[in-house]
Amino acid sequence: MPPTTNRLALACAATILLRLAIAVVHGGAHDALQVPLAAWQQTFVVVVIVILPVVCVPLFWTRWRAAAAGVAAVSLAAGLLFGLYFHFLLENPDHVAHVAAGPARGRFISTAALLVLAESVATLLCAWLWRLTGASAKLAR
Repeated sequence: MPPTTNRLALACAATILLRLAIAVVHGGAHDALQVPLAAWQQTFVVVVIVILPVVCVPLFWTRWRAAAAGVAAVSLAAGLLFGLYFHFLLENPDHVAHVAAGPARGRFISTAALLVLAESVATLLCAWLWRLTGASAKLAR
């Protein structure tokens, strides 16, 4: 695997793991503020936002690099859209303007914003890795 794609895979992995750390802190703020998620939302968070990108990380250094990058990019983009919609667009208890006052409010709002940033960067990096290693790269050759 070329050095460029190895460095890009490392950047993808680091951003995914940073995003996971932010998500854990954000989940703690959810709990502290008692901001509920519906069962389907909880399932989405666990499967699409947490599990899929994390499972892809070690696969970046296998023959499944392109597939892992593609799956990671799609799951990260889905998480980004989910967070934007529920934290910033839809009027609901998960909206940053509607969380109750309390010591975890600032943590909730700041991690919601940091998740947008981290997910945007991670999505772009993983999409770039997929582009360099995936089917589209093979077609361009």
